[in-house]
Formats: sequence, C-alpha cells, structure tokens
Amino acid sequence: MLELSNISSSVFTGIHSTFSRGDYFSVEGVPLAKIPHTWAMGEPDNENDEEQCLVMLADGTFADMKCSKAFPYLCYKKVTPGMSMTECGTPDPSYVLDKRTGSCYKFHQFPRTWSRAYMTCAAEGGYLVVINSEVEAKAMSELFRKMGHSIPNNGAYETISAHIGFHDWDEHGEWVTIHGDTLIDAGYSKFSGGEPNNLSTEFCGGLFRSGYLDDFWCHRRGQFICEKDPEFLTCDEEQ
Repeated sequence: MLELSNISSSVFTGIHSTFSRGDYFSVEGVPLAKIPHTWAMGEPDNENDEEQCLVMLADGTFADMKCSKAFPYLCYKKVTPGMSMTECGTPDPSYVLDKRTGSCYKFHQFPRTWSRAYMTCAAEGGYLVVINSEVEAKAMSELFRKMGHSIPNNGAYETISAHIGFHDWDEHGEWVTIHGDTLIDAGYSKFSGGEPNNLSTEFCGGLFRSGYLDDFWCHRRGQFICEKDPEFLTCDEEQ
C-alpha cells in the first residue's frame, strides 16, 4: 500500500491500460516494456480491479491508480521541423493577436461543456475569454461570425452562443468573471435583449454572434473562445 505522502506528490503519466486491462501503453501507442520504468513497492496492484492509469511518484517510480482520481500532470510537445514560437507566445498558430485589444484569441470549433472549455483554455496557457470593453466585444463578434458557422448543428450541441468566461454559480443572478470581477467592473456587461433569462438553469456565460452576452447552459456542449496574454510563453524561448 502506498503512503499518502507518496500519493499526494504523484503526477499522471500518459500511460494507461484502458483498452486492455493489464497491458500498458503510452498515449502514442508505445508498450510499457519499451519505456524505462521502475515500479513502486507493491505496484502495480490494480486495487479492486479499478486502476488503469499510471502515475509517477516523487522518487521516479510508477504506480497504477484509478483514472478518475485527480492528480497534477505535465504536458509536452515534440519539437518538429519548422516549429516556431508565434507572437502569442505559443507554437499553436490558431492563437491570433488582435492589436485592438492586445490579447490573443483562439476560437474552438469542437464543442465542449463550459467546464471542459475552461480546462482546455487553461491547458493551452490561456483562459475562457473575458470581455473588458466594447472594442473587445466587437472583436469577438467578428471572430464568432468568421469561425462559428463552419460546422453544422446536428442537434448535439449549441451553435447560437459560445462559452466565455463568466458565471453566476455562487449567487444566481450575480454574474462574475472567472477572475472574480463583476461584469461592470470587468468593463462589459451588455446582455442581448431578453437576457439573462435563466432558461432551465443557465448559469454560465455565453456570447452571441452579435457580441452581446448570453446566459448559457453549463452542461451543454458549445463552441468557445480562449484568450491568452501574448507575453505569457508556454515553452522556453531559448529552445
């Protein structure tokens, strides 16, 4: 049995056996036998036949854990020929600097729930866009109009509104940004006509193509916009 101190200092690896229990492969398809590794004492034990993901402990040894547990994780990207850092401080060319606002934006066409959209933006070194001015609202409206119509709505997700970075989870009706500011303090609070209407528990922030705000279902999948500080670098400038 692993000590609690060892578990709390663990990080997820990209190695799992979810496709065939007991047969560990990396997310790139490399079998564990070809990956240098040392098991922690008593591992792998597949406790209750529920542990199909591998974590690395602080001492560099491996252990199997439930994939549903929460652990920190590390991301990496291989250096490829021609890869370079953009002016947005990332190798991802989908982030584009808007000189009117001084921020970089990426419109995600693949729909996700609000919480998964939040996680995606964070994993990319950004955050769900927080609109701070009329100028930024206009810029996001232009981006939505340009990118938001390119996938058809088959009923599985929403297309009229995109997830952005505000909510009213704590006190319904009191909208705050993901940074903790009220919409007024953030600089932009213009809802579309008839909004927010809290239609069937709409507690997360959305944006219409018009650039006006919407209250949106947190659990429904939708397109979303990430914002990123161009000075925040996601990898070493010297590499």
